[in-house]
Amino acid sequence: MKIVATCNNRIEAEIIRAKLESFGIPASISADDEGGLHPGLALTQGVHVYVADDVEEEAKAILTKETDD
Repeated sequence: MKIVATCNNRIEAEIIRAKLESFGIPASISADDEGGLHPGLALTQGVHVYVADDVEEEAKAILTKETDD
């Protein structure tokens, strides 16, 4: 698994995950926030969006295109 985005909060990460999945790229989220009980803890490491190794470049291209528009 490769990190394709690091976000400030879980909501932002969920939006990115949904965007990738709308293009057929399965994605997962990992945050060190005690299961959402303490969202402020995620600020130290961020909330990571992961994809499989073989779709990393495609996912990054989608996310780059999204921010360029």
